[in-house]
Amino acid sequence: MSSTVNTMRRALLVGSGGALGALVRFVLVELLPAVGPAPLRSALFLLLVNLSGACCAGFLSGLSTRARAKCTVCIEQFLLVGVCGGYTSYSGFIALAYDDWADARWLTMLVVGLTLVGCPLAAWFGMAMSGGYPARPYAQRQETAP
Repeated sequence: MSSTVNTMRRALLVGSGGALGALVRFVLVELLPAVGPAPLRSALFLLLVNLSGACCAGFLSGLSTRARAKCTVCIEQFLLVGVCGGYTSYSGFIALAYDDWADARWLTMLVVGLTLVGCPLAAWFGMAMSGGYPARPYAQRQETAP
């Protein structure tokens, strides 16, 4: 029974965090001025969201590594998996990578390349900023939590 309660608690944390992250992304889209043609605007916004989300996820991961507290598992589920996962858009990145923009193929390839290289670097930068680099893998953090 305890396992079911823990699973439900984690599901609620991740789900509510994901809803918050998606809402933040939506609000940012609405607040950004409509500059340039739609393909360029959406591609650059997608790149900005994914890079900033990866940096934030790295920062949070580094902080939780340094904290080594039992509550960080709940915080990680809400903020790292939920909010950062809902904020970033890997599905949008994949759709862009497979989209056939005849006149903007260079833009698609640029965003794909920058995402594949930039997101891991942004996550590393976030971890380094938090002082938690190198972060331990998630499984090791759960094993050593008090």
